[in-house]
Amino acid sequence: MATLSKCAIDPSQWSIFECSAWLESVELGDVREALSENSISGSELMELSEEDLKAMGISKLGLRKKLLKGIAELRADSIAGSSASSAAADSSETHDSSCDETRTYPTAHILCSRLLSL
Repeated sequence: MATLSKCAIDPSQWSIFECSAWLESVELGDVREALSENSISGSELMELSEEDLKAMGISKLGLRKKLLKGIAELRADSIAGSSASSAAADSSETHDSSCDETRTYPTAHILCSRLLSL
């Protein structure tokens, strides 16, 4: 059984396993193996381009488009999470001391709940 912190996880910090779980959660399991074989963890995932996907052998245009759209959503969530963190720090709000992360990433919360149910 997978275990994760109850804290939100920045997608750029995901392991290869967490990237694979995210791919499954957004119905992109078909590309999971290609990304895993290329040691794509969160930091690499967030930087992938269409050319990178082609180089990894992901030949289906629909899969590439869907993956790039998902990555764009992760980036948007990360930006929103960083903004929320800054706002919380500016207003001197406190957060759960057992949580190392003050940022929140909505997509990561979905991923965490799915990983915990494995």
